[in-house]
Amino acid sequence: MTHHRAALFSFFPDSFSLFDIPLFYKKDDQSCVLVDLEPLSKVLEDTKHNLPALLLSEEEQTFFSRFNYPKRRREWLGGRLAAKTAMLLFSHTHDTLPASFSGLTILPNKYGRPLASTSPELAISISHSSRFATAMAVKAPVCGIDLQKISPKLPDLTSRFTSEEEKNQLRTLYPDIPLTIILTMIWTAKEAVKKSMLHDQPTVFSGITIQQSERRLQNSFLLSCTIRNNPTRQEVRVSNYPPYVLAMTKGREDHA
Repeated sequence: MTHHRAALFSFFPDSFSLFDIPLFYKKDDQSCVLVDLEPLSKVLEDTKHNLPALLLSEEEQTFFSRFNYPKRRREWLGGRLAAKTAMLLFSHTHDTLPASFSGLTILPNKYGRPLASTSPELAISISHSSRFATAMAVKAPVCGIDLQKISPKLPDLTSRFTSEEEKNQLRTLYPDIPLTIILTMIWTAKEAVKKSMLHDQPTVFSGITIQQSERRLQNSFLLSCTIRNNPTRQEVRVSNYPPYVLAMTKGREDHA
């Protein structure tokens, strides 16, 4: 196991295998699941498994058939596997999960937010980056999760997602953290808030501002964000597991 895999997997302390694919998860007041897409790709390519039929409902299989590129196919399938497992862990232990996931349908609504056909009390969110897909399920009206691999290209894109004030605020608070990680923290935090609260907005990060940040552990932070025209602050937990950053938030759907 490489160092970066060990770092990211430390957030998901428990594991089991499903459809010959190792799954990693954390369950407390919310359920979070991580799927390594490399083993999933091998199972997907193995015709004896027919993974889409095992995992997807008929409606999902129709949606899945639109994807031609292997990368997109494995990301979408990995996200559904992570999301369905996260949902089912609320009512099952990992060794009593249903033999088939095909009775549960998760499809995007017109804004792209994933919605499940059952368990309306659960909000779900899905993300993927590089070789991983992840999902969270929580008993709340909305939630957002974002996983992002740290990229050296991000400093060239700062004007698209942050301000000098935000960037300098976090650099001053955390001088031990490289700029690329600081920027990835800002990106993932805003992406999680957008998925949770602004999923129906056409612009990516318009109106989301990081107001405060608090270091909880060496690699764990709590960022407080405001949304334009909304007095409620949205708290985002951001964790650094180089070369990845993971952000999660949950809350009420009461934006203007």
